[in-house]
Amino acid sequence: MGGTETGQTSSVVSTRVEGESEIDYVSLSIHAGADREIKAVTIDSITDLAGGGIFNPEPAPRNDRQWDLSWDEETRTFHAKVAIERGDSDSVSITYTYSWVPSRAVMEAWETQSVFEKGRLLHGQRLMSVAVAAMVMRVSATAVSCS
Repeated sequence: MGGTETGQTSSVVSTRVEGESEIDYVSLSIHAGADREIKAVTIDSITDLAGGGIFNPEPAPRNDRQWDLSWDEETRTFHAKVAIERGDSDSVSITYTYSWVPSRAVMEAWETQSVFEKGRLLHGQRLMSVAVAAMVMRVSATAVSCS
């Protein structure tokens, strides 16, 4: 159950120091509606918001390096920091895809409805069984009276 959706945002490129190396990354905050809980995100493409010049490297996602992944139930927001290869700009435009599952409230409503539907179905089957039994008894009684 669940699915994927796409979105777009802009972000400032930040740098994280790990030992003697530096990792460039973007911070993503993705808001979901009340019916969804986001579980994962991948960056599909990144474009520099300022470009040009002689040396113009293109930024690229490094989806294999993500950290600080969190889901805030109260604000219904997923947060992630995703490593990128820096271009020549400190601001980037990002398109992303996120995976989601139905929210707890949706699952509880579905389960409640399912139990209700099963109860209605069972009640309907019982009524049908009583009606069939009554018809069989009438047919039997008619057959006995005709003989």
